[in-house]
Amino acid sequence: MATTNDAEGAVLHALEAQAQAGDVMLQGVRFTDPKNGDVEADFLVLMPGLGVAALEVKGGRVQYANGEWVLQGISDPEYKRRIRPVDQARKAKHALRRYLDRQPEWQLGLIRSEWFVVMPETTVTGDFGPEGLADQLIGSTFTTDLRDRLEAVLDRGLLVEPRPSADSIEDVVSLLFRSDTVTIRHVERPIGARKRRNRTWALAAAGAGVAVIAAGLGIWGITNGAVDAACSAGYEPCLPITEDLNCSDIGIRVIVSGEDPYNLDADGNGIGCESYPEADAP
Repeated sequence: MATTNDAEGAVLHALEAQAQAGDVMLQGVRFTDPKNGDVEADFLVLMPGLGVAALEVKGGRVQYANGEWVLQGISDPEYKRRIRPVDQARKAKHALRRYLDRQPEWQLGLIRSEWFVVMPETTVTGDFGPEGLADQLIGSTFTTDLRDRLEAVLDRGLLVEPRPSADSIEDVVSLLFRSDTVTIRHVERPIGARKRRNRTWALAAAGAGVAVIAAGLGIWGITNGAVDAACSAGYEPCLPITEDLNCSDIGIRVIVSGEDPYNLDADGNGIGCESYPEADAP
């Protein structure tokens, strides 16, 4: 039987391969939820214009019979245990919605979202009981159509919440990272999409699996701790290489020691964005 890490790794690989510009994938998001206590989403997939998919991943062969979900071993058919993946996925979806709705900066109400159960080693041919609707159960074909399946559900008319813009998606990420009641194990996003302009100075680190957030610019792609978007030479703290960058994008003072391609140091004294405050130490 594949381990949980094997199954989640395969799902992450599929999300990376199928991602579109603006998508953000958060893996291992743990909420301290006022209703359900500690709740973890294996993945939250945030898609501009569509919404957020909360994914629960189950390796091994999953069966539904006599009103119960059962996980069965593949190499060891005698191994069986009861599971509740729909309940886990639902709790993750609602934990995210409750968290955002409690933040004073968040003005969009309950975010458009839906739950999914991804089972890489299970063939899905129909519903798994009254709760397990087939369009929200993703089986062994996930390697080719995972994002399409997420999009089809989030795009349907049954969801009444407004579709989040790219700016709203960036706001979600910023609010999650600033919280001491939410932890995130890993972050992925396509490279090249324009990043949200905000003024969050959150974290700068380079350990494996640790997200790196540049000053005021949100998340830049991470793969095993390596920053996918390199720093622009001559600035401290790190500023990403992008087509345009203004002091209002950054929101903090920067040291300029190079060619200053963004023209942040108007008087040439080595300090850019002087009207803004210094960054707090990470």
